Order: sequence, then structure tokens, then C-alpha cells
Amino acid sequence: MSKELDDLKLFGRQNRSKYLKDTDKYSIRKSETSQEFPVGMLEKRQLARDEISLIRDATTFAEIENLTIEF
Repeated sequence: MSKELDDLKLFGRQNRSKYLKDTDKYSIRKSETSQEFPVGMLEKRQLARDEISLIRDATTFAEIENLTIEF
């Protein structure tokens, strides 16, 4: 695997992991107060988890080049 692909995968995983970490407080709030998540957040969190798995398993640029959502 090339250094460029490794760097891209690292950035992609870090970017999505940061989003999950930054929005974890809503999970805690939901469990403590039953207050709902902001609209669309649950779906975006799931997308982040799915893309982390995709990035982790990718062996070529083609497998991850279409991931365009900014987290």
C-alpha cells in the first residue's frame, strides 16, 4: 500500500472518529434526559461508522475516492 493511500485512510478515519467523539454528548443526553438527537444526526453518525469500516478495509484509492461528505 502506498504512503498516499495510508495517509488518506488515516485522515478519513480520524475525521469521522472526531465527528463521533464530538457528538457523543447527545447519546449521553438522550440516555439521561430522553431528549432527542438533532435531526439527521443519528443517520450521519451511522454513516461515519460505516465509512470508518470501509476506509479501514480499503486496499485501493478506487474503494474510497467517492467518500465526499465532510465530517
